[in-house]
This record gives sequence, C-alpha cells and structure tokens, in this order.
Amino acid sequence: MGCEAHTQKPISFFEIGQKMRTGRWPGFEGLVSDPPALLEAQSGLIAPFTAAICLSASTMDWVHRDPFDRPILATAVAMGIPLITKDAGLCLVPRHEGRMLACARAAA
Repeated sequence: MGCEAHTQKPISFFEIGQKMRTGRWPGFEGLVSDPPALLEAQSGLIAPFTAAICLSASTMDWVHRDPFDRPILATAVAMGIPLITKDAGLCLVPRHEGRMLACARAAA
C-alpha cells in the first residue's frame, strides 16, 4: 500500500522562519537551510494559499492561542485532507464551513 504525498501549508514556512529567527528552535538553522527545497526533495507538495482560504481562516468562530494555526486548519479543510498535529487544540474544531476536519494527533 502506497503513501500519499505530504502536503505542507505555505504559512508553515513563515512560522518555521519566525521560530528560527527568534531562537525558539536552537540548532535548527544548521539542519535545514531551505525547508521548501527539503519538502520538494522528499516528494512533498506545497498546498495552495488562496484569498478564500485566508478569509475562511479569519472568520473562524474559534478561540486559539496561535494565529498561524487558523490558515493551517482552513487549508486542510479547503483541500479535504487530514491534519496531523501535536496540538490538541487544532483537533477540537470538528466542523468548519459545514465540513468535517480529519485530524490525527502526532506522536510527541
């Protein structure tokens, strides 16, 4: 049985860069200098980030501490793909725009 390609949301690259710049991921800079190129080398895909996804993310009726999680969630819903995360808070949104979110907790 084959594995589907990993799809990464573009906003995640912004968040990775922010964490590297602010020192929240010490040592990460030396491991990966170009995350999009690494994703491509691993046959991953970059998800679309459209105006509709941005609007959807901004209008969610959901209180959550990390603003970057809104577009991540909205992208998964728009694409109809599962969201794999360590953040239990992301899995607490069972429906968005009338659609169910498939969410799986990643191992810590």
